Amino acid sequence: MNKNLLIGAIAALSIASATAEDIYISGATAYRGTANGAIATFVANHSGSITTSNNATLASATLLKASFTSNSVVHNIYVRWTGSEGGIQSCASPRSGAGAVTVNFYDSNVAGGLVAASTNNAKVTDIAFSDTYQSTSLYATKFNGVSYSSLLGYKSNNVVPGGDGIVGVNQFEFVTGSNCPASNISSVQARQLMTVGRMPLGQLTGDTNSHNKMGAYLVGRNSDSGTRLSVLGEVGYGANIKPIQYQVNSTTEIVQYPAENINGLALTIGQSGYASGGNVAGCFTNGALHPLVSSTLQVGNALNVKSTTPYTNGAFIIGYAGVGDTRGNAAGAARANCKPLTFNGVSNTTNNIINGYYSLWTYEHLYANPSATTLARVVMKAIGDTCLTTATAGNAAVRLSDMKCNRTGDARPVAALY
Repeated sequence: MNKNLLIGAIAALSIASATAEDIYISGATAYRGTANGAIATFVANHSGSITTSNNATLASATLLKASFTSNSVVHNIYVRWTGSEGGIQSCASPRSGAGAVTVNFYDSNVAGGLVAASTNNAKVTDIAFSDTYQSTSLYATKFNGVSYSSLLGYKSNNVVPGGDGIVGVNQFEFVTGSNCPASNISSVQARQLMTVGRMPLGQLTGDTNSHNKMGAYLVGRNSDSGTRLSVLGEVGYGANIKPIQYQVNSTTEIVQYPAENINGLALTIGQSGYASGGNVAGCFTNGALHPLVSSTLQVGNALNVKSTTPYTNGAFIIGYAGVGDTRGNAAGAARANCKPLTFNGVSNTTNNIINGYYSLWTYEHLYANPSATTLARVVMKAIGDTCLTTATAGNAAVRLSDMKCNRTGDARPVAALY
């Protein structure tokens, strides 16, 4: 029997579990379109079905439940996209006790169907997708007195996982409003924006005559996000250094993001951000908001005391997110009112990514806890196999096999393979 057939035979035998199992998956929101599609493919191949919350599309759903059948036994897969850091933390945390980090998944017993996450179904994660290597995460070894396991990565040639589990390429970009005159942001400008939270618009346009009294404010992700770690690391700010970011409440009000505690990590006013890239994109696309923040803007300072903006002619917002949220279709068109910025003068295109010209990308990783069951590992391998052959959702097609460059870690130099 050749190697591939042997692996297939092992997988087929392993999946024949006589006892019903529940498998819990969490992690990267930026990659959820591709991951959800891979999960749907798996359950369709095993006489199953998939349900998303609140009638969300499969590509955008952050919460879902799937079922599949093996040897007349029905198993469940619960999925909640928490962000890469949240996924790694729960997946690597102790399985029980004070150090266990649970995620709220669907509660199958909620009246009216599967519409929301619930503390009634709070579980540690078996499998996690991450935009970053675990070594970049705060939850790589020991943090805040809790010891975290070294996770096992997907392997394409074996149901027994190990390594970094690379399954694809995840792409990010900076965006602004469609009527903002800025068209590019450099690494230096991004670091300045992250350090202070705002900057004169003239620093982004070079036009200090007409834009000297206009500004730009940063909106971004919270500490659960691999997008945040990836972007902050790539611009040289530091993946785990807390930036200053804002929350846009209306066309006339913006405040430093409220303080919050995320899985034991305290974030003071201004240090947190939105829970998903869709929320960031919504700052530009939501009809209640607008890409141009007016000259009557009220701004909350570090104490959240509102005052008028120092930019008396108005201010724009600058955000960062995965392209699955900033672009509206597989052809790579930007969402309405959401304008991608070039990064260091380079556009986010298929050709520029695969040839190493555009560097704002990371590998997508698929990890399992060392104690994951055989069935969970088989499911993990099947999902990973599909991800390898699928283009990143929400942008022009980029598969891992397309890449003509590589990098050995997050925010590391991009090396050509040609």
